[in-house]
Amino acid sequence: MSSIFNMKIDNFTGKSICFHSLEVYNNKKFIERKLNELDDFNKLDLLNIEPSKGNIKINQIREIHEFLRYKPNFSKIKIVIINEIDKLNDQAENSLLKILEEPPSFAIIITHTNSWNYLLPTTKSRLTRFDIPFPKDDFNLFSDIKKKKIKLFNLFSSMGLEYVDYFNNMEENDLEAFINTMDEINFEKALKNIKIFKEDTKTKIIFIYSYFHIIKKIITEKNHEYLIKTIDVTKELKNNIENPLDYLKMISLLSNIFIHDSLISKLTNKWKFMYNYDFIEFFGVEDYNFKTEIIMDTYKYNNKIINSSLSNHNFRLEIINHFVRLNEAYSKL
Repeated sequence: MSSIFNMKIDNFTGKSICFHSLEVYNNKKFIERKLNELDDFNKLDLLNIEPSKGNIKINQIREIHEFLRYKPNFSKIKIVIINEIDKLNDQAENSLLKILEEPPSFAIIITHTNSWNYLLPTTKSRLTRFDIPFPKDDFNLFSDIKKKKIKLFNLFSSMGLEYVDYFNNMEENDLEAFINTMDEINFEKALKNIKIFKEDTKTKIIFIYSYFHIIKKIITEKNHEYLIKTIDVTKELKNNIENPLDYLKMISLLSNIFIHDSLISKLTNKWKFMYNYDFIEFFGVEDYNFKTEIIMDTYKYNNKIINSSLSNHNFRLEIINHFVRLNEAYSKL
């Protein structure tokens, strides 16, 4: 562990490297830390490539080729960062192979991924991979915040470093205000919140809590009012969010977290394997029956969406399918 945290990026000139962990945020934070450790590096000699609408496209690879045609202007090295390299489309990935294999002697190509197995073998063979561990101290500090009664606390701690860092870095007054904001969320506010799908952590936390608030309403109420309202609001979101597939992946992940924990709490006594102990109180999971065949089929279906790399889903149909499945899988005792 100490070796990777002590590594010097500028020792890899003329090479292509890939940082890997289970979380994109963790990868980006590590790379940012390594860049800040460089002596006399000017950010004008940095090219940062981000996926656009879920993919890295051929024109972005052409930009890399053009950027690396010339030596650095302000630093000793040039650096190209390819974020989420697993998001390369086929044409872009094939175009990138040559430059990955032989970057200029003055350049470093830094990539990262949380889905190493999505890469072609020919791409993997050209990258030196480094696995980044999660910093345990950050998680230990986060555990001290639990006394503040953050809604669905254990869920955020299990979802990764991004959420841990967010709460760790909050001032006391801001934390109290945030907890109050969460407490004030009702169904109507939750519907507005799940229409907003952005990258900033605060918005994502509110989105996650609001999603579960809505699911709770859908499966606890005997009429279909909450189900219909939710579908009507969310099925029209496709044109208002940058990457509809990311939206579907997020709600599929959250659905599977709930399914996973409800199965464990209902069928076993191994609660230590739950993502989120707070579900017991929040949902009153013990008060539900569920249809095993539907719930297991839903879990598998969600996994297909989570692992999908192509944006070929019918968004409106998937939204309807998502909420109807959960409504049919659970029923109040």
